[in-house]
Amino acid sequence: MRKTILAVVFMSIISIVIFFGPNEKRNITNQICPVMTAEKIDPNIYYDYNGQRVYLCCKRCIKKFSAAPQKYMKNFRVDTPLQVQQGFREKLTSFVGKLHPISVHFPIALFFAAVLGEILSLLYNKQLQQAINYCFNIAAISSVIAVVLGWCAHISSTYKNELHTVANYHKVMGILTAILIITVSVLNSKKQTASQTQLEKLYWPCILITSIIIGITGFLGSSLIFGLGHYNW
Repeated sequence: MRKTILAVVFMSIISIVIFFGPNEKRNITNQICPVMTAEKIDPNIYYDYNGQRVYLCCKRCIKKFSAAPQKYMKNFRVDTPLQVQQGFREKLTSFVGKLHPISVHFPIALFFAAVLGEILSLLYNKQLQQAINYCFNIAAISSVIAVVLGWCAHISSTYKNELHTVANYHKVMGILTAILIITVSVLNSKKQTASQTQLEKLYWPCILITSIIIGITGFLGSSLIFGLGHYNW
């Protein structure tokens, strides 16, 4: 009971900070990206060079600028300062989104641990149902957390062109993955009380489909980190 109260208080404080937190005002010096000179800057993407904050249009430009700052500083132009107000919610959303890559490992690992338990139970007649239930249930809960963190990461992202499309597909597939993991968890609990033969037709095909979707979602997510074609030989 005490832990529950503390959890409620903690979440209440976080909610108050998110929705009523102070805003931070910033002066944007340049409005055109010095790397992609035809693009407007993103106020959340910048690089500090010799005490000068240079705003850029995307994360790719950060890499290019940091590799040859003197080259691109020739294109740097100080415009009339543009005042941008960044809310604390935006900063917190961006920070929370960075936890997404860590969080996705939990539901994936627990899901496949439960599947492995099912296979071992079938092959060696092991009594692993309690462990299987635990893994599936925690996988379902952690998949929802991963989706929420992923949504925050998507809101804060600044992907362009092909990567923007990949990010959208990754978001949709991530939500689908969570739905499928929850579905498998529900089917697992139901098959222990209902006629097992009725649910076998859904249970294992659903596990197979979920495994495939996890692989596709993971591939899309790694493309956002390592770039397209990262599995090329």
